[in-house]
Amino acid sequence: MHKFKSTKKFVSLVLAVMMVLSCVAVGVSAASTVKVAFTNNKGWSQVNLYAWDSNGDNLMGDWPGTKLTNSAQNDYGETIFYAEIPSNATGIVFNENGGQQTTDITFNGQSTGWYLTDQSNGQWNVATWNYVPDGEQGTTVQQGTTVQQGTTASVDTTNAKTVYFTNNKGWSDVKAYAWNAQDAALLGEWPGTWQRRTVK
Repeated sequence: MHKFKSTKKFVSLVLAVMMVLSCVAVGVSAASTVKVAFTNNKGWSQVNLYAWDSNGDNLMGDWPGTKLTNSAQNDYGETIFYAEIPSNATGIVFNENGGQQTTDITFNGQSTGWYLTDQSNGQWNVATWNYVPDGEQGTTVQQGTTVQQGTTASVDTTNAKTVYFTNNKGWSDVKAYAWNAQDAALLGEWPGTWQRRTVK
C-alpha cells in the first residue's frame, strides 16, 4: 500500500510539472512571434518565407521555407500574404517556391509589410509599407500633427473620407497634403503628413 501511494505521488508530481511546462511553452510561443505581410505585386504563383536567426539556424523550415496561405486582396487587385515569424529572426527571404526570390532582408523584429520593386543580380529588391496587424493600433494624433516616417499612428477619422494612392513609382516617402474651402491645411503644413499603406 505504501509503495502504491508513493507511485501515485510521483505520477501526480510528473503530471503537475508537465502541465506547468506546457503552460510556459504556450506562453512563450504566443509571445515570441511577429506578424508580417508581403504584397505579391509581381504575381508569383506561390509565396514562401524563409527565415533564420543570428546563428544561421532555419526558423521556418529548410529552403525555400514555409508556404504562405493566409492572404487577402488589396484595393489594387494584389494579393497580400500574412505570416507570423519568430521574433528572434534576423533575416528573411520571400521566394516563389525556390524560384524567384528577394534579396536577403534584415529583420528588426517589428511588424512590417514588404513589396517588390526592381531586380539586381537576379534577385528582387524590396520596399516597405507600414503594416499594422488587425487588433493593433498606433498612437492617436490630432489633425494637423506631422507624423515622422516610420511612426505608426492612427487618426480620428470622424467625418473623414478615405482616399487611396498607388505608389507605382516606388516613392520612398509618400505624404498627403489637404486643405479646406478657407485654404487651411488639414494634414499639416506642406508637404503634409506621411501616409501608411492601407489594405482591406
